[in-house]
Amino acid sequence: MKGPQIQQMKEILEVKKKGDHEVNIIPGAKHGFAVRTHPDDKHQMECADKAEKQAVEWFGRWFA
Repeated sequence: MKGPQIQQMKEILEVKKKGDHEVNIIPGAKHGFAVRTHPDDKHQMECADKAEKQAVEWFGRWFA
């Protein structure tokens, strides 16, 4: 998905205003960055850490 498509998806989901979703855009993250990150790539590790933190917080909010 390209940037404009992601923004369009985010806007569509926000119209629902249910709060049961999140769209986080992490600039520079590569496909699969959250599960297949190379440990020597500092930027990708930072992206993966952000994604992990966001996921844990989301599950904590909805399933705790």
